[in-house]
Amino acid sequence: MEKTSRIDSILSDIKELEGLLSELRGMEVYPVACFSRSFDLAYHLLKELHILEGEQIETLHRQMEEYRKMIDAAPTPPHVAEPEPAQIRPARLNDGLSKGRLADLRKSLVLNDRFYFRKELFGGDEGWMNQAIDDLNAMGSCEESMAYLRERLRWDESNPVVAEFIGYIEKRFR
Repeated sequence: MEKTSRIDSILSDIKELEGLLSELRGMEVYPVACFSRSFDLAYHLLKELHILEGEQIETLHRQMEEYRKMIDAAPTPPHVAEPEPAQIRPARLNDGLSKGRLADLRKSLVLNDRFYFRKELFGGDEGWMNQAIDDLNAMGSCEESMAYLRERLRWDESNPVVAEFIGYIEKRFR
């Protein structure tokens, strides 16, 4: 039986059941034949609905298989490399606040920046970081500070974390 016929049959059974139950209104004693026919109709409804559900599941399964084949046949997009964890940094409060010249690197770094730079650039060594900041604060030019980073700290300026730290040095001498 096709889906449209099955649905028409279900609707017909529902109407007949509704008619039977409507007849029972106002009756004090219900005829046994009414119960028997109502149970038969309810059973037929459940059976037809179950068949309809099974057909729907099969249809959806076929569609999923077709979509899976289409996806498998589609060309694979080029791989985009994920940035390394050190390159991803949440926004800092300081990012928008310090627009002018920085007199003291230590005071310009909020707590998150201090932890971030200490971990990423100074291997977690607070003393080494404090000494470097004192040395950088004592320098008179951006060029002198950059030479210090290259020669004394031997940092790779292409590293995004180093570049971010350099941004603070450059702000200091603007």
